[in-house]
Amino acid sequence: MLEGLTPPVKELLCAFILNATDQLSDKDLEVLRINLDDPRWSHKGLAEALTERGFKCYDDQVRQHRTGKCRCA
Repeated sequence: MLEGLTPPVKELLCAFILNATDQLSDKDLEVLRINLDDPRWSHKGLAEALTERGFKCYDDQVRQHRTGKCRCA
């Protein structure tokens, strides 16, 4: 009766990346990845630039992702 019972698989991506994969094209995802890795951007500056271009996010989301303190880490 209980054969095949397994726990649910949890998504290991943070909300920031889940939103990005839902909203952005593959090309835009690559641009996002490059800019996340660029130390010239502050967390707030990058979040503001992304929001200005239509991808709403918060500097705290950017900070957590960049510093490895989100679910992706």
